[in-house]
Amino acid sequence: MAEPPTQLPGHPATPPLDFSWNKGGDVFLGLVLTLCTLLGTPANVMAIRFFLKHYKTSSSRSNKQFFNGVYVLITLNDLLVSLTLFPVFVSLFLDRDKVLFSHSWFCGTWAVLWEIIPFYSVYLVGFLSFTRLTTLLNPNTTLPLYTIPLSTVLYIVVLAGCKGGAVALHYLQHSSSSCCHTPHKVFNFNTHSMYCFIFTRGFDDNDSWFMYSISSTVLMAGPIPLILTSCLVSLYKIRQATLRSKSLSSSVEMQRQASITIVIVTLVYLVYNIPVFLNYIAYTFASFHTDLEYRDMYGSSPALYYYAWVTSYVVCVALNALTNPVVYFLRMSAYRRFVLSEVGVKLMSGEETQSNSGYSSTKKEPLNLNKVINTAVRGQRL
Repeated sequence: MAEPPTQLPGHPATPPLDFSWNKGGDVFLGLVLTLCTLLGTPANVMAIRFFLKHYKTSSSRSNKQFFNGVYVLITLNDLLVSLTLFPVFVSLFLDRDKVLFSHSWFCGTWAVLWEIIPFYSVYLVGFLSFTRLTTLLNPNTTLPLYTIPLSTVLYIVVLAGCKGGAVALHYLQHSSSSCCHTPHKVFNFNTHSMYCFIFTRGFDDNDSWFMYSISSTVLMAGPIPLILTSCLVSLYKIRQATLRSKSLSSSVEMQRQASITIVIVTLVYLVYNIPVFLNYIAYTFASFHTDLEYRDMYGSSPALYYYAWVTSYVVCVALNALTNPVVYFLRMSAYRRFVLSEVGVKLMSGEETQSNSGYSSTKKEPLNLNKVINTAVRGQRL
């Protein structure tokens, strides 16, 4: 029987003594995360190389270069997800032992990274969706490249200010408190969450926790309605443009396919991250209405207690990072050719390029029966 963990802030209350995690479930999640690492790492490395190459070769200050730059950041973030999963699946395989998380410096580094990575994904997906919608609403708009690093820096500053500010507020409030005889512990690992997170003693019982909880929820779940609206408007504009013209020019078709790809990437992200959005919203709402007994709800079920957060916050994010390169492969024929050439697969000859997903695609020239017949007849006459 596994020893139940102590109650931690921001998480459910201690479960009954007969609660235990499912070792088979742990092994399954560990295998999923291992697969995400083994496949996601090389896939995202290849995607980074591809988008970086196209970023450098695209026309300077063009929208194509702009979106290649955004894709570079998305794949870098996904690569970071794939590379930082190993301490979680190692603990899952070893009966939820801390292992690497037992080192305070490692626990702190991982916690800081994962206080940024999932939130930065929200920003990148939203940024990608909103900028594509801008070009759909005004096709003559040229998106400035400097907005990519500038908005990234501003977002990280806001994110660090909200989360770090909450911890700093807690220390300021309790630095002279007579109740604080034991040293503060900023980062902590717990067997039910399976990852390190920000934790300070008493953090759950004062204004600093509300600041942390509200800011996290706003930054994580707040943009989702806007992103979804952007997707729906983009789909409407794409549909409208298709109905207006029976035959699209190559450049217009390329833009249409690129827009569809971005909508797919956005929708895939939303599907994978709905659980963590709901978790953040539920906890923040319950923080102001203690009669909802949010913690009791989680503590009522071992499945919820031991798997809700690790599944939503780690596994779903990992699967999203693995799925994105698959979307690129299916939607972008230039990326498909790049991947196949990298693995040594020879492409069929006699192909001509056409637009697809913002990159060149391949299509065999159709067989012209009239041309074949006329050629045969001329040969017989000769």
